[in-house]
Amino acid sequence: MNNKLYSWCGESLKKHSLETFKIYRLSFEEKIIKVLEGRLRCSFDDFSILVLRLTLLLHDIGKSHPKYQQSVRVKENCLNPDLKCNRCKYKPSFPWHEILSAYFYWKLIEELWFYCMLGDMHRELQTISTISVLTHHQAMREPMVECPSKDMDLKGWEVKQLSELILGLISSACEKLKVDTSKLRRTVNGTLNTLSEDFEKRNSLISLCRTLQVQLNESLQQRGRGKLKIYSIIAGSLVMCDWLAAEKYRKSSFTHPMLDEIKRSFPELRKH
Repeated sequence: MNNKLYSWCGESLKKHSLETFKIYRLSFEEKIIKVLEGRLRCSFDDFSILVLRLTLLLHDIGKSHPKYQQSVRVKENCLNPDLKCNRCKYKPSFPWHEILSAYFYWKLIEELWFYCMLGDMHRELQTISTISVLTHHQAMREPMVECPSKDMDLKGWEVKQLSELILGLISSACEKLKVDTSKLRRTVNGTLNTLSEDFEKRNSLISLCRTLQVQLNESLQQRGRGKLKIYSIIAGSLVMCDWLAAEKYRKSSFTHPMLDEIKRSFPELRKH
């Protein structure tokens, strides 16, 4: 199943996720860590770095839902390479997939916190990173208030089948980090079991969105709503890495006015 999951026409979900992460490591990781250490007044350990890395690797995991995958009608090369995506009748659609991605991420870090006995600082990172995933497509939307206007039935998302993909992405996230991989495997299994139970009880996208908003608001109240502002630091780098990764595999159709500006600001990306 994992090899048949797509993030766009002819672009596998795994490939896009890894490329987004690769760009983050190349240009943003060291800078982001320094800024966050200053804002949060703490020193990052390897688990802090892992929590951030998983933001990049899981930002589109919600696209794995079968209803989103059904919209990817072109599995191989683009059929209309000279046509912009927004004008193509084969263009896939993933409305509000970021809710599923953010919820998945939130639950994974929750399990990570439990199995690896993480601290309060990791909780703060969990909250602001989840909000970053939630806003990576709709930066102008208020993440703690807005929900989809149209609901979607979530039945049919066999999340346990994502085990191989998630373990592979986590393996990439652990590069050069000293973490217990056996605990990470238990973390993944625990997350997938929890999500399977969740989706048996809750089949509404709107309901899922509201549940996530409640959890995020409770976390912010415990740690101070001032922390909410920090999410933009992570979200900004996530959005830029996402655009650049999309450009690489959608060269014939994907353009964004900010891409040239990003490359001017980060010379190491010009050869990307």
